[in-house]
Amino acid sequence: MKKLLLLLLFVPLVSFGQNDGAELCYKLGNRSFNTNTEALNSLQKILSVANLKTNRFVILPCDNISNAMASVYQGFRYILYKESWMNQSDNWGKMAVLAHEVGHHINGHTLVGYSLSESRQVELEADDWAGYAMAKLGASLAQTLELTKRFQTGDDTNSTHPNRAKRIRALTTGWNTGNETISSKRKEKYVPDNSNLSASEYFNRAYDKAKAGDHYGAITDYSRAIELAPNNSTAYNNRGISKRRLKDNYGAIADYTKAIELDPDYADTYSNRGIAKEDLGDLNGACADWRKAASLGHSNSAKWVKNQCN
Repeated sequence: MKKLLLLLLFVPLVSFGQNDGAELCYKLGNRSFNTNTEALNSLQKILSVANLKTNRFVILPCDNISNAMASVYQGFRYILYKESWMNQSDNWGKMAVLAHEVGHHINGHTLVGYSLSESRQVELEADDWAGYAMAKLGASLAQTLELTKRFQTGDDTNSTHPNRAKRIRALTTGWNTGNETISSKRKEKYVPDNSNLSASEYFNRAYDKAKAGDHYGAITDYSRAIELAPNNSTAYNNRGISKRRLKDNYGAIADYTKAIELDPDYADTYSNRGIAKEDLGDLNGACADWRKAASLGHSNSAKWVKNQCN
């Protein structure tokens, strides 16, 4: 029996300038998830400040960035981190950077398409939340501000990031707020309403249901994730897998085809679509998909082409 490739996402800096190498991490991470226990533990401490769990976001290791980064990709909110950076001993320094990135997501920042002035403003909003979180976690103001030593000084007009003085003010404001008893109205800024599940939370719940054999439940949750993140190819792929498990090969093929439309280099989905076509007796169609998957580096598909296709 051929093994379908079920893809797992968990929901997971300094920020916007690191996107060049990030897309590869999204794709590889979405296909074969593995994360660092230290990263999950650190992020869970920070997220607990806002009554969130790590599955609210997608958390992935990424060696193509400097340290850590918040971003949005195919409708899912990500926190990427560099493994070697995460393993460093400067605990409060890591926590401050991670809290800043979480602050972008807490504030609902899109993380793309900003003017320079808008970019500087969202950085200050993230700093404000980071200061608040650091105070709640027990950091002193000096520990919170330690990372600002490397920030730029002087005129920031042509920069995506504010200068050091502005960022110190924002972090300090957040830290002071975290040490106060604040009104429920002001608290909303720091602890938002999390009653509605995010796309990645539905995805993670669907994955768990599929793993437990509840494919009807998995399809329902993958569908909710797709409603919230309609451009996420991995959600379509995984929903297709659950449909095939329920003998709905035509429905599975439709989902695999949509995933390929969204990501034409998605080798796993070509392979999975080939399996569904084989189930329907369409060996020529299956071989065409396996050849494409093999050309994209899918080793099992290459074996199937050799053994089953003329």
